[in-house]
Amino acid sequence: AAAVVCFACAFLLSIPANGAEQLGKGKRHRPERSGASVFYDETQAKKYATSSRMKKIQTDMTKRAIELLEMELGQDKLVLDVGCGSGLSGAVLNEYNVPWIGFDVSEPMLQQAQARGCSNGNLILSDMSNGVPFRGGAFDAVIGISCLQWLCSATFGGKEFEVLLKFFRSLRGCMTSNGRAVFQFY
Repeated sequence: AAAVVCFACAFLLSIPANGAEQLGKGKRHRPERSGASVFYDETQAKKYATSSRMKKIQTDMTKRAIELLEMELGQDKLVLDVGCGSGLSGAVLNEYNVPWIGFDVSEPMLQQAQARGCSNGNLILSDMSNGVPFRGGAFDAVIGISCLQWLCSATFGGKEFEVLLKFFRSLRGCMTSNGRAVFQFY
């Protein structure tokens, strides 16, 4: 039976006393409010991909996700990296010499992944809110680092539950019968 594990990572923000008011004025806003394809333009994608802080965080979370999969990864296992972005998780999968496929909604982020040389992975431009675009039983394992929160954003006009349901149903469909998935979100 397939298993899905999610682990959350909370980031604390220093929000002033008039925080809600400031959020509304764009002083401190969550990027999820605009959607990944809008937020991660070329400038933001390059910042994300070159930030030593983001590299460390993403690397650590990817390694933890691999541990939580509780399976032996190798050349005989195909891994899906949901919301692969700039290839930071893919770089970790490359270290494990694991074949993988990643998909992301942001073309500039995928360009950063290509520039990173994610050689073991194939990169696909696709929006996870439309479901997972792969054939049944294709993946032995799935990881998603910092991607699920994008499906819970206000950009879906109150249809977030339906979007999540569509995503998880299609995800389950593309996994092997004993496949495992681990997601980190905030």
